[in-house]
Amino acid sequence: MAQSITSASTSINSKRLPAVYGKIKPSALGRLDLVFDYGAGRYVSHIREYVHSTACRADGERPVYVEYDKYNQSEETNATARDALFLAECIEHSVAIISSNVLNVIDDDDTVAAICEWLDKKAKLGEDVYVTVYEGDKSGIGKQSGEDSYQRNMKTRDYLRWFSDRFTVKRGVITNRPENIK
Repeated sequence: MAQSITSASTSINSKRLPAVYGKIKPSALGRLDLVFDYGAGRYVSHIREYVHSTACRADGERPVYVEYDKYNQSEETNATARDALFLAECIEHSVAIISSNVLNVIDDDDTVAAICEWLDKKAKLGEDVYVTVYEGDKSGIGKQSGEDSYQRNMKTRDYLRWFSDRFTVKRGVITNRPENIK
């Protein structure tokens, strides 16, 4: 089965920062060259502003923030984000991939597994990975929650089945860098 519900309409946060950003130590963001926001949603200016105002490297530079969202960003924006990630990896820059409330709105296990496998490959390359999910009613029973919306209702730790053992959960964040969580 392929993902049949986009959940694009669940992107409603235009001012409130996704919780994952508040859980990452500013010093961890401050050592990065690139923050790749996977499934960033429709509204990103407040996230970009937070990353740029919080994460200042020792050399005074700020990490580049790029947003990728298959359903809420243009193909041009997504291509730019993919190119930035590829370039950062080629020249061995420090990268974090952040994904907030993406896995929990996907109605297909194979799609979730593929994303987690991709994230695991990025972690294996040495990139920081930070993932949060909304647990819903925590029943583990997924259901359609709106016309084009889905909620898996899984507990955060239950997503670990799709990640390698280099990942753990700390303060509600699935990560390969628990030392960087407040």
